[in-house]
Amino acid sequence: FASCYNLPNVYIPHSVEAICVGAFQDCTALKDVTLDADFMNLSIDGEVFKDCYNLASITSLPLAPPDLDNQHGGLDSATFAHVTLQVPHSRVDTYRNADVWGQFSNIMPLPYDFQNNGIYYCIRGDNEASVASNGNANCYNGDVTVPNAVYLYGNKMTVTGVSSKAFANNSGIKKVVLPNSITEIGNDAFW
Repeated sequence: FASCYNLPNVYIPHSVEAICVGAFQDCTALKDVTLDADFMNLSIDGEVFKDCYNLASITSLPLAPPDLDNQHGGLDSATFAHVTLQVPHSRVDTYRNADVWGQFSNIMPLPYDFQNNGIYYCIRGDNEASVASNGNANCYNGDVTVPNAVYLYGNKMTVTGVSSKAFANNSGIKKVVLPNSITEIGNDAFW
């Protein structure tokens, strides 16, 4: 995609294992990049985002920060200073303490850690999760059935809560079915 001057955003799906040298170099209209959550070992080579002067945000969804090579995937000191890095809610400190990712001046938490079958969750403990919002109004519509457990990287997590404002501002919801595993519902969960 090098020199695609009209490319405004990029979504890297979970099936991608590596982004090679110069893949998005000189994409001067590129503003937003999203790295999907399903891969734990994404490798990003050098100069991938070189000369992407309008890059404003990178959303990295993996719970473990992806590996970057010595050239930081084409990220330089100006990028680390001006680009906002958005990461899973419970992993801000993990990214801040990671070798390259910690160089970003502005690391912001997403309102969720992961999604499963269209429902967003925050990690509550070793084997627990709570329903969350993705931060956008109307991310849930119609009938929503929350399971009593979800799997994250093969680990079973019991759904024990509904986070504050999890379903807020979702005018398209008709019905929400909660499992009997729920022990806590946060403030304004259905506002």
